[in-house]
Order: sequence, then structure tokens, then C-alpha cells
Amino acid sequence: MSKAISAELRAHLQQETTTRAVLWRVQRRDGTEYFYTDHDTDIVFTGDTYQASTGFISTSLSQDRGMGVDNMEVISFMHQGMITEADVAAGLFDMATVDIFVVNYEDLSMGALYLALGWSAGEIKIGDTSFTCEIRGKSQRLQQEIVEITSVTCRYTLGDARCKFDLTPSTGDNPYQEDSSVIYVTDRQQFTASLVTESADPDVWRFGLVEWLDGLNVGLTMEIKSYDGDTEDLILFQAMPFAIEPGDAFQATFGCDKIIRTCSVRFDNVLNFGGEPHIPEQGTLPITHGPGSVRHAWDR
Repeated sequence: MSKAISAELRAHLQQETTTRAVLWRVQRRDGTEYFYTDHDTDIVFTGDTYQASTGFISTSLSQDRGMGVDNMEVISFMHQGMITEADVAAGLFDMATVDIFVVNYEDLSMGALYLALGWSAGEIKIGDTSFTCEIRGKSQRLQQEIVEITSVTCRYTLGDARCKFDLTPSTGDNPYQEDSSVIYVTDRQQFTASLVTESADPDVWRFGLVEWLDGLNVGLTMEIKSYDGDTEDLILFQAMPFAIEPGDAFQATFGCDKIIRTCSVRFDNVLNFGGEPHIPEQGTLPITHGPGSVRHAWDR
């Protein structure tokens, strides 16, 4: 990226001794912002207070003039009222935007030298008292697939605009969602609760969602890994960030394993199936041997 810098700040940074500090601005996708500095006291810059109380250690910043992904890592301590383990575990910092820049803390009127602008938070690893976060440059987005590819399974999310299945019908009872509450807690990932199951389709809750209606996890959702109608054991794919307590209320929504049979039998929604289940897989295409002679890979 272009390094725009004022003449005053450039001259200061070229001196043998400088009074510079690194500032970090982190913005979550919900708009919540956090401000940090590696200086030993807080710095107020452009109306925002960059806090020095958390402390962090960063690796060298790697930038590439080509198509390589710019990146760095930062290690910071958990701090009450700032970035917490629960917020990280809840995914609130997934793809957060990060700006990193240098200022002269003795003369903030010199402006800033931006080292990273609009970068995003990548993998976050949580330790006992700290976390390590990978920061990735904008070119990371060019490494991602931006077009859909053919798939035997459905690419849509159950109930979204392309799936078109109505999980909340306006008339009659809703057979696809059920309100329940926790009976017994094993841990933050497993508990018992009463949900209706059918012997003809016992896996209706698998890959579904639990949305917490109260308790410490209120407003959060998590995908269901399995539900046993006999033992009433419900296991989530990941542990909830906060403790689950007996009596916590939640709403469970049917799941979909994204195969065409489930789309047909459970939801009668094959016309909107977002996959290509009848495309032959690799190694099963016809092989021609001379005029009028066709053998198939599956006949060999």
C-alpha cells in the first residue's frame, strides 16, 4: 500500500532518536471499536483514546509488492472490559477490521504513517491469559473462492433466500422449530433437553441450530451436532462461550445435511435444491472404445 506521510513526520522518523508509538484500531463487524497502543501511557488521537493498559507483542510486519498475502501476528493479554475470551470464542472478532499506524506521541499534529489499513483478523488462538491473532492484508480476499463450484451437496443455507423453504410458516403450528429448556448440563457443549423426534426421521435436529432465549448465552446460536431422542442428550458442534445452566431456555430449529434425499423427504423442496447430485464423479465418465462402442468406468 502507498505510505502517505507528512513531511514533518517523515523528517522525525529519519532522526536517530524518535518518539514514535504504534496505534491499533480494531473494528468488529457489529461496529464496536477498540483502540490500543504500545506506548506506556494512553494516547488521544483524532478524538479516540488508544489504551496502553493491555500490552501486546507483535511480530514483524511482512508486506509483498506482488500477490502474496501481507501478514503479521499479535499477542495480547485478556483484559476485563476489552477483548475477552468469551467474545473471541463467540466469534465476535471474526473478520474484524484492523488499522495499524505510527505517530509521534510528542507531536500528534504530524499525523500518522499507516502500516496497515483495512486489514482483517484471521485465526485467533486463545491461551490461559492471552490470545494470539493473525492479521492479514487485503490481498487475502483474492485467495478466496468468489464463485460457486459444482457440488453433490446443496450450497444454500436452510431457510435462506435461495433455499426458499419457510421455517416459520405464518399459519398453524410450526413443525420445524421448538422451544425447550435445559434439564441437565454436562458441560458447555452437551446437555439434556426434551425435543420431539420421529422414528421415521430421527435426525431432524442434526445440523440444526440452538438459539438461546435467556441465560448467559442469550442471543447466541450454535449448530447441533447430534440429538438422541431416547437419552435426550443434545451435543453442539462447539462449546458455548458462557456456562449453560439448568432451566436455560432455547429455540431449536430443524437441520439439513444438504443431500437431495433429505431435501425431498424432510422438506419437499427439491425444486430449490442448490447442488448437482446427478453429475458423475471423477472416474465415472463414459469411456469410448471405437465406433459405436461405449464402456463405463464403473463397468471395469
